[in-house]
Amino acid sequence: GQGRLGEAVDLQRRAVAAAPLSQVARDNLASLLYLAGRYADAQDELRRLAEVTPDRPGGHMAMAAMLLVLQGQFDEAIAAAGALPDGPARLQVLALAHHGGGRVTESDAALGELIHATGEREAYRVAEVYAFRGETELAFDWLEAAAQQVRSGDQFPSRSPPLAMLQSPILRPLQADPRWQARLGG
Repeated sequence: GQGRLGEAVDLQRRAVAAAPLSQVARDNLASLLYLAGRYADAQDELRRLAEVTPDRPGGHMAMAAMLLVLQGQFDEAIAAAGALPDGPARLQVLALAHHGGGRVTESDAALGELIHATGEREAYRVAEVYAFRGETELAFDWLEAAAQQVRSGDQFPSRSPPLAMLQSPILRPLQADPRWQARLGG
């Protein structure tokens, strides 16, 4: 939460070394690598996670699809999204990957479906899509809705933004804007 992701990755690697078959330790490591922008390492860790949890095939497919988007592998991300269950994660990946691949109509359709299906319950995902698309004003509008959920305890009972929101690689370009702290209550 303090932005010291390099240290967090190092500590989590020690946890994995101590318990190499731990699904939680490996999942946490993959997540921290994703947040730190170490996408290839995160993909490698997801592969190792799949090896130690063969009874949960595809349990981390949403993160794997997001990693493809962040690496500019948009067609592969669309294909990976096809294997995700219907829901917000699938729609978000499709909105991002279609936009990245220059398919505006398909991106708009997936984003519209995400908003229609979830309303403000998935405001954070919608904010990420708008940020990725370079639509800063809309990204901040949806971040405000997400921050309100945090402040009210509706979605995150701790009333503090989750690490994924604070360190999102997709939202990182917005952090230089003065509105960033205001939206996250910091």
